[in-house]
Amino acid sequence: MRGRRTVLLLSVLATLLALAAASAPVLASTPHGFRYWLSSFKLSSNSEHWSSIVRDGTNGTIFAGGVENATLTGGQSIIARFDKSIGDVLAWNGVPGVAWALSTTRVATDMHGHEFLAIGDISPSHVTVGKFAALGPMWSKAWSRPGSSGTYLADMVLDANNDVVICGQADGGGTGNDWFVAKFRGATGDLLWSVYMDGGGPAGNNNDAAAALTVDKQRNVYVAGWGHQPDGTQAAKVMEIGWSGLILWQHWVPLQGPGEDHAESIALAPSGDVIAAGSSNGGMGSIDNLLVARYRSNGTLRWVKAAQFRANDETAKLGVDAAGNAYVAGYSADPGTGHEVALLAKWNAAGTLKWKRWYGSWSDKARWYALAVDKAGNAFCGGFSNQLSDGGSQFVVRKYSTLGKALWTQSYGSGFKKGDMNGVCEALLLAPEGLYAAGSFGGYRTAAMMKFKP
Repeated sequence: MRGRRTVLLLSVLATLLALAAASAPVLASTPHGFRYWLSSFKLSSNSEHWSSIVRDGTNGTIFAGGVENATLTGGQSIIARFDKSIGDVLAWNGVPGVAWALSTTRVATDMHGHEFLAIGDISPSHVTVGKFAALGPMWSKAWSRPGSSGTYLADMVLDANNDVVICGQADGGGTGNDWFVAKFRGATGDLLWSVYMDGGGPAGNNNDAAAALTVDKQRNVYVAGWGHQPDGTQAAKVMEIGWSGLILWQHWVPLQGPGEDHAESIALAPSGDVIAAGSSNGGMGSIDNLLVARYRSNGTLRWVKAAQFRANDETAKLGVDAAGNAYVAGYSADPGTGHEVALLAKWNAAGTLKWKRWYGSWSDKARWYALAVDKAGNAFCGGFSNQLSDGGSQFVVRKYSTLGKALWTQSYGSGFKKGDMNGVCEALLLAPEGLYAAGSFGGYRTAAMMKFKP
C-alpha cells in the first residue's frame, strides 16, 4: 500500500512539474507591450482624469493623482492607490470644495507610505498642499504669494527629507507675474522658505514663470522656466537653490533667436549635469524650435542647442538615460493647417543630435505629453492621436529603442464622439514590475490607468 501511495505521489509530482515546465515558456513569451490590466475610475457624471503617477519606495504601491470635475458640486483633486497586480483602486482621498476648473495636480509619496498632493486652483488662484495617510488627510495648507492676486502651480517634488517643494507663477504687483519656488515641511505643512524671481523686464510684463523642478540627494533644488530680461526679450532660465532657500546660481539660457525662449522641463544627468528643455522662437512670424541646454553642476554652460525639425516644434517632457543622453518629447505643428505629429528627439552628452522620430500623420493631430526613459536608453512616450475615422482621439503609448526604432505601440479609444479630444495619456511611470500609463478615455473623460510589459 505504501509503495502504491509513493508511486501515486511521484506521478502527481511529475504532472505538476510538467505543467510548470509547459507554462514557463508561455509566461516568458508574453510580448513586450502586452497590457496586463486597465483600470477605470469615475465618481461623477462629468469628468475625471489622472495627471501624475508615483510609486511608493517602501512597498511599491502605485498612486495616481488627478482631478474630478462635477458639473453641479464643483470639483476636487483626488489621489488613489492601486493594486499593482490587478489594477483595482484600493482607496482614494480627495480635497473638495475647489473650483470647477483646476489647472494642475501633482502627487508624490514618501518612504513611510504617506501621500502628498499639490493642487493649482484657478479661482481663487492659490496652491493647496496636502499630506495623506491611508485613513485620510494629515494636513492641508492653502498658500499664495503674500499680496498676490494670482498664484499658479506648475510642479511639485519631495526632497530627501520628505519636504515638499513647489514652483509656478505668482502675481508680483508692479512687476507683473514672477516665478516662485516654495518649500514646506513635510511633517507639518509649515512654510520653510519661498523664492521669487522677476526677470527685470519692463514694468507690467506678465510672463515670468517657473515651469518645472527637480531635486538632488543633497536636497538642492533645480528650476527651469522663463522671464523677461531688462531689454524686454523673453529668455529661458535655469536656477539652483540650496536646501535652505539660498540661490546658488541662476543663468539665462543664451538666446537662440530674436523671439521668445522657454524652458519647460528639467532633469539631472548621472554626472550631476543639469539639463533643461523647451522651445525657442525665431521672431515675429517665425516658428518655434526645440531648445536643449546643458549645465555643469556648478552652473557653467556646457552647450545649448536649438533644433528646427519641421514647422513649430514644442517640448513637453525631458528624460535622461544612464549614459547622460537627453530625450525630448513633444510635437511638431504645421501653422498653416493646424495638423500635428508627435515628436521624440535624442541628444548625446556632447550635444550632438543622434536622431528624431515622428509619430502620426500630417493630416491629423498627435502629441506626446509623457516620457519615461530606462537606463539602457529605451524611451516610452505617452499622448494622443486623433487618427480615428470618427475624428475622436486615442490614448497612445509607444516604445522606442535607444537607436530610435519603434518597438511597440498600443492605442485605445475607438468609438469617441467626433472631435472629442478626451482620449489621452498624461503620465508614465517605469517600475521594476512594469510600465504604468495614466490619463483618461471615453466621451466623459473617465480616469484610466494601465499597466504594460515594457
